[in-house]
Amino acid sequence: MSSEIPAKKPPAGEGEANAPIVVDLGKKKRGRVKKLRKGRGPLLDDIIDCIAKLREDDTISKEAQPVIIVVREKQKKRKGMPFSLL
Repeated sequence: MSSEIPAKKPPAGEGEANAPIVVDLGKKKRGRVKKLRKGRGPLLDDIIDCIAKLREDDTISKEAQPVIIVVREKQKKRKGMPFSLL
């Protein structure tokens, strides 16, 4: 889905060798987040691609290293007249 994968990598020489890597996938629809929680769907494919790219770029070390994936649910769009106009 997304062409770029924003990942925060600690600068060389700073932090631990096994510092966690944070990948933010942004806001996604509620249904996609629900499918991800169940271990299926297009977001899972995006995460697998992201981790494969991080391994390919040697961002993730050969040892065990924590990777944190952040996905937020979009707010539902509300229909109708807002109450503030009354």
